[in-house]
Amino acid sequence: MIRKSITVEDALAVLNRAFEADPEAMDALRLAKVPCNKKLGNDPEIQVGLASRYFKNREPDRPYAIGFLGVVNGLFGIDEATGYGAIAMSYQLRCPSGCDVPDEANVGDPCGECGHRIEAGKFLGFKAIDHEDLRKRMEAEDALVGQREE
Repeated sequence: MIRKSITVEDALAVLNRAFEADPEAMDALRLAKVPCNKKLGNDPEIQVGLASRYFKNREPDRPYAIGFLGVVNGLFGIDEATGYGAIAMSYQLRCPSGCDVPDEANVGDPCGECGHRIEAGKFLGFKAIDHEDLRKRMEAEDALVGQREE
């Protein structure tokens, strides 16, 4: 059956069903990036990254890189306050020193035990982004940066 419309929850169900069926294939797909041009890179809804982050010898007329999740998120738009789409990849978080990571930790947070930055570990599937929480974390980080600059 062809769907006339799709929600974020529908997309998450399909993505996670694919992940459950073949985690290795979905892991490879999430890592796949393709160089793209400025026109696609400047699309207001499709998320892209800088090609230099993924490719050592990038083509000058293709300064951006796109992956499948950037296109999927383009279907739902971008939250204007955070600049993020609706769907994120879910990871088991880890401390590079092996310390325990609390449930409320996020990638990039300092480890409470050793101070190292929390990293993304094993890929676990897909999740909806909590934009309210993300906005609060971004505001708190901006406040810390402002304090350091004073």
